[in-house]
Amino acid sequence: MEQGTKVALSLGSIVLVGAGLYWLISKRSEKKGNIISVSKLTSADTFHIYPVADSKIKVNNRLKQKYDSSENFDYKDIKRNKVEMVSVGDTIVIRGGKGLSGKYKVLSRGYLNTDPTKKTLVNIKLKNDGQWDGKAPTKDAKLSSTKQNFWFKKAPTFIVK
Repeated sequence: MEQGTKVALSLGSIVLVGAGLYWLISKRSEKKGNIISVSKLTSADTFHIYPVADSKIKVNNRLKQKYDSSENFDYKDIKRNKVEMVSVGDTIVIRGGKGLSGKYKVLSRGYLNTDPTKKTLVNIKLKNDGQWDGKAPTKDAKLSSTKQNFWFKKAPTFIVK
C-alpha cells in the first residue's frame, strides 16, 4: 500500500472514531424522561406535564396498573427528575404522545413540596402555541376523576433541548 493511502485511511479512521465518541457522549448527556400525565389546556394556552425519570418499562407497568384501577396513583417508588434538568426558556420535544407530540417552550417548573432541598421536579409548564388541541392526546389517555388532567397508559417521552 502506498504511503498516501495509509495516511488517508489513518485520518479517516481517527475522524470516524472521534465522531462515534462524540455521538455517544452527546446521547448520554441528553436530558430526557417519561411523562405520566398531562394537564388540560388552560385559557392562556398552557399546560403542565408530569415527568418521571425511571425506565420506560417500569413506568409503563405502573401506568397500566393505574389505568385499569380506580385507585389513586401512588408513584413514590418511581424515580423523579431533578429540577436542574430543565430551565425556563428551554425547548421540550415530546415523542410518542400522538396529538401531544411536538416542540414546546418551558414557562416554569414545579418542585415537590415535601422535598426540603426543593430539587425534585414535579411538573413542567409549557406554552402550547396552538399545537395541541387539548383533547385526549392518545386513544388510551384517560381523563382523571377530577377532570383536570389525562393519565397515559403508555408514557410518552420528552427530551430537553
